[in-house]
Amino acid sequence: MVQLIGRKLLTLLLFIPLLSMLGFFYATTHPANNVPTAANPAGVVDASYLTYVQNALGGDLGTVGSAPIREIVAQGILNSLVLLALTMLLTFFLGPMVGFLSVSRRTRRIRPLALVITTAGQSLPGFFLGVAIIALMIYGILSFARGRIPLPLSGFGLDEHLILPVLVLATGPMLQVGRVTANLLENELQQDYIRVARSKGLSWQGLYWRHAFPNIVAAVIMTIGRSTRWLISGLIVVESLFLWPGIGRIFTFAVGIRIDGREPVGYFLHPELLAILVVIFGLGLLLADFVTSVLAYWSDPRLNKPAEA
Repeated sequence: MVQLIGRKLLTLLLFIPLLSMLGFFYATTHPANNVPTAANPAGVVDASYLTYVQNALGGDLGTVGSAPIREIVAQGILNSLVLLALTMLLTFFLGPMVGFLSVSRRTRRIRPLALVITTAGQSLPGFFLGVAIIALMIYGILSFARGRIPLPLSGFGLDEHLILPVLVLATGPMLQVGRVTANLLENELQQDYIRVARSKGLSWQGLYWRHAFPNIVAAVIMTIGRSTRWLISGLIVVESLFLWPGIGRIFTFAVGIRIDGREPVGYFLHPELLAILVVIFGLGLLLADFVTSVLAYWSDPRLNKPAEA
């Protein structure tokens, strides 16, 4: 365990500075950021990475216009954490449940319909599901609802505005966890010890929770961790589709992507902003991997057995 934690922490220490440099120098060397303008006739970005690092270590991440980057990023993170927290709850609780319901008690095999649903669901990219939901709702509004909107299609709010973004963000990871759980459970239920326990009259609940589940929980946690990395990257797409003012949407503005077709302004290729955004996303992915690896190691009974003399 100590060696595992040490390797993961070393990875964090090595990659965070590299990610910061990548974001900063991408912005300063991008051709679109080196075009002569009235405000900058030379077309040269006057930005020093060393100066940025010194200021950042002192707590000054810079400004975009008159707005401090620290406040922009902090608010974006808070808004994104709302989506991530709800999505993680759905994935953590409903994902394994989908897996358990996918396995037939009679045959101890995955049900054909469940196999089709989980395979198709995890294969669909998040943007496709989001676009499909928006298109269906607009079609329904125009055809049947006479302008009434059952659920908000965009905007921020800790109410029904959460439903569609969370649904789109959670569907893929939840079905992925369900598919992996079902595969692992199907394999575990074919083992000899399961047949012996069943012949002794042990209930299905006892087989699942006392015998099969402890042997697959580490792999399920690892799958949830991989899904967490999927969720973090999926924020960029989901927040852009539903105009959710989170860190993912800020990132799309920083790299010059706008789904409404208008030219990005303000945040576009801002070196200090893009540097911290790349660090935030990289840190999120690395921390998800770190926490998942530690939990999987701790929860696997085969790894926690004391070494024999």
